[in-house]
Amino acid sequence: MAQESLLSNDLLRQLVAVGQVDILVGLPTLNHASTVPDIVRTVQSTFSTYFPRQRTVLLNSDGGSDDNTPAIVRDCCLDEAATVTMSHSLRTTHRISTPYHGVPGKANALRRIFAVADLLGAGVLVVLDPEVVSLTPEWVAALARPIRDQQFDFVAPVYPRHPMEGLLVTQLLRPLIRAAYGRRVREPLAGEFGCSSKFAAYCVEQPVWDSDLTQNSIDLWLTGTALAGPFTTCQAWLGPRVLATGLHRPGLAEVFKQVVGSAFQALDAHADYWLPRTISEDVPLLGAALGDPADTPPHDGTPLVQSFSRDVKDLEEILRVILTPETLAAVTASAEHDDGPRYPDEVWAATVYEFLVAYHRSVMRRDHITQALLPLYLARSGTFLIEHAAGVPDTVNEALESVCRAFERSKESAVERWNQTT
Repeated sequence: MAQESLLSNDLLRQLVAVGQVDILVGLPTLNHASTVPDIVRTVQSTFSTYFPRQRTVLLNSDGGSDDNTPAIVRDCCLDEAATVTMSHSLRTTHRISTPYHGVPGKANALRRIFAVADLLGAGVLVVLDPEVVSLTPEWVAALARPIRDQQFDFVAPVYPRHPMEGLLVTQLLRPLIRAAYGRRVREPLAGEFGCSSKFAAYCVEQPVWDSDLTQNSIDLWLTGTALAGPFTTCQAWLGPRVLATGLHRPGLAEVFKQVVGSAFQALDAHADYWLPRTISEDVPLLGAALGDPADTPPHDGTPLVQSFSRDVKDLEEILRVILTPETLAAVTASAEHDDGPRYPDEVWAATVYEFLVAYHRSVMRRDHITQALLPLYLARSGTFLIEHAAGVPDTVNEALESVCRAFERSKESAVERWNQTT
């Protein structure tokens, strides 16, 4: 049973009125008044179209919005078409908006959502991102059905992406998580996901909610927990992921520090699981893409590599502490290549693993370690873009697969280095 101390008396009264539910959709928010009306309508349409016989509830966990977001969620009017559809639903759909206490952020919002799902006995929980404006009822159904119909515990999203899109995922997170956990998950940063009551109850009881691991990048911790725990995991095709414009978001340096630091922390926490694993396995991918990739993003990598050589020289003292002499020599040679900068897959994989081990050892302040990796990541991304700028999608996808295989080949030596520190 969830920790009822997480739930206010007012919320508990509302939940008693709702009773047990089959499907709960959670929506964490903080000043998302511009996007929540469409999301509420989409969720209501999902319930009536795909789950008319299920007991359903939409739960908004709000971090203290000052733009009237909670009231909009509660009072949002459906358009005429949606109202007609809802009239055919065989169950009453409930909407609840509740504030959560503590530091604003997705982690604390999700903790409350998990606790409510546990208390209501929700067999299916779907969590949505309030900044996504491309959400459709099919998305929600695609995340819920594998749990309801096939008893999966965790459903990770897959978006139709152009191969040059999402380089932090394709060049670093995807190959690292795949090689370490031995599971081929395309989107480790699960902005939207579905999960079972078993998974929600497990997560809410974990003693990590006030740590940097969950506060900085809860999405990675959830994916790692699903892969390392006693849970069945699958992936579901969604549509192109389009974010709302005009909302404040942190810059690349802050995002990189949070995401990569959290990935390294998750691997630290799950070391007993991933260190012995020697193979990678496919994770079932269900359905078909719900739309085509967005327009091809610009992919001129030249600006990203212009300072590669200078960055390596400027960081030399730090890199000597983090990298082995062999890897440092290979990185330096890559930066000073006669035909222009190069950053081969094997050298990049060794770089990331040795930064991971340095992070594990805390050879210096951990935020300094992730900060030092950023220029190397930019150089790797830039050289990848330059090399494959003219490539057709199939060729570029094969290059992305090559990066993942390089991380798998390099894992054994990384594990040996890791074990030398324990």
